[in-house]
Amino acid sequence: MGDGRIAELDRNETTTSELLARHLPKSNIVKAFNAIQAADNVNDGDRPGRPNASLNLARIPALLYVLDLTGVAVFAISGALAGVHRGLDLFGIAVVAAVTAIGGGTLRDLVLHRHPAFWVNDPTYLYVILAATVAAIVGEGYLPSLESGLLVADAIGLGLFALSGAQIAEGERRSWIVIVLMGTMTGVAGGVIRDLLSGVIPVLLRRDIYASAAIAGIVLYLLLQSAGVRRRWAFIIGILSIVTLRLLARALNWQLPVISHYHS
Repeated sequence: MGDGRIAELDRNETTTSELLARHLPKSNIVKAFNAIQAADNVNDGDRPGRPNASLNLARIPALLYVLDLTGVAVFAISGALAGVHRGLDLFGIAVVAAVTAIGGGTLRDLVLHRHPAFWVNDPTYLYVILAATVAAIVGEGYLPSLESGLLVADAIGLGLFALSGAQIAEGERRSWIVIVLMGTMTGVAGGVIRDLLSGVIPVLLRRDIYASAAIAGIVLYLLLQSAGVRRRWAFIIGILSIVTLRLLARALNWQLPVISHYHS
């Protein structure tokens, strides 16, 4: 009787996972987590007796996808606002918003020869960018009051983009330094393009702890795996470390040191 109940739970959990995989768009962040979970399952030999953990993990891709789209929206808003402040027309604002939101991932896909780009497979990203651009233009006068919320969402987006980019490079068996570079590129390249189009010093070249937060989180992700931590937990911990470091840096005004040359 007990064995029959366990078998029924396993069937229900498999159905839940299959339905989730079937209906969730194949975004990079979902693919990344699913690949990590599959690798962990192979390494664990699909050990039985953990129905609750399996069910909870099945829900994680949906949450990651929502957070991924939230990060895209925030990056698009930041790009749109930069365009507004520089006096661009509507088309120019939309272009800056789009390259800010998906520029990093697109550049990564080009470098790794991944075709088509991720937003071609899932046009939801483009709809989110359009909606965020309209929201930024219409509500430009009210957005400063949402600065703290946008900062948190931006940090979450940075963590998600950086780790998903790192996992994609890792899945292609690249060296560790390429993994770090691809993850960092995914997280920050869009902001660099935005700043260049807006005529300001790119965020990558400022003293802010931004790209360095992404690098630290990706390195931690790789180190945790080397220490024997399961990849799915290393993935989640890596994201949380980037978000935490970025928010602490802003709250405590942490900055990287500057090397100055003094001339007598």
